[in-house]
Amino acid sequence: MLRGEERERSKDDAELVDKYEFFLAYKDEFYKHLLKKAVSKAELDTYAYKPNGYNPSNPKYVVAISTSNGTGSYPVALALDCEMCATSLGDEVTRVTVVDQKCSVVYDSLVWTEAPIIDYKTNKSGITEEMLLNGPTKQLSEVHDDLLNLIKSDTILIGHGVDNDLRVLKMHHDLLVDTSVEFRDTTEVSFVKRRSLKHLAYEYLHKVIQNSEGGHDSAEDAKTCIELLKVQFQIDALNRQRASSSISGPVRQRAMNTYAAVLLNGCSKRSERIN
Repeated sequence: MLRGEERERSKDDAELVDKYEFFLAYKDEFYKHLLKKAVSKAELDTYAYKPNGYNPSNPKYVVAISTSNGTGSYPVALALDCEMCATSLGDEVTRVTVVDQKCSVVYDSLVWTEAPIIDYKTNKSGITEEMLLNGPTKQLSEVHDDLLNLIKSDTILIGHGVDNDLRVLKMHHDLLVDTSVEFRDTTEVSFVKRRSLKHLAYEYLHKVIQNSEGGHDSAEDAKTCIELLKVQFQIDALNRQRASSSISGPVRQRAMNTYAAVLLNGCSKRSERIN
């Protein structure tokens, strides 16, 4: 027979499962959550940083592909990150990585630049001449074909400064969530001030990224964007429950810890208690 404390815990756990059962379908809920935050490329441009001398008519900034011209549907959230090297034309993309909601890499390719590389920026890009030569490395036009097969007009594209990634990809997409905007510094007079992904990862996820001598890892950066938005989703959902339900504090806290692990499954080996 269960002791009083165990009976209470069992009752609480049953209440937890009942009240938070909607989280079992969190993939759909996560997409819906992001859909409310997603903006068009034009809207994102109001926050976006423009490189010196930026001119949309410049050939290196001309959009080559647009998901609005594609066919099919793929209503999921994907995170995108690019690594770039400096050429005589400016920064050009040399690696493209896409991860899904589980933080699994679904696309990863090295990319040939249009002009000769004059600075690999290895300490930031992680790209070396040897990597590109050993490959496999694709032409940007081939990467465009791959991305159009993967990213549809109803796909939510996530990134940190994702406008920069789209610019070097010469790609247009109109369903965007940018972590640099979602987690922007609102304490400054200029509320569009962006915080680095490295800083956000440490503050919200308690992990260190971009700390390798070999440079950044586009897969790690893309996964971190997903993790950040899942934590934001978790906090928003639990705040709604806190406001609308009479669930006891201990049960709510256990639910928070339990579903933190669910939401971050595949992204992080541990979940952190959020107060």
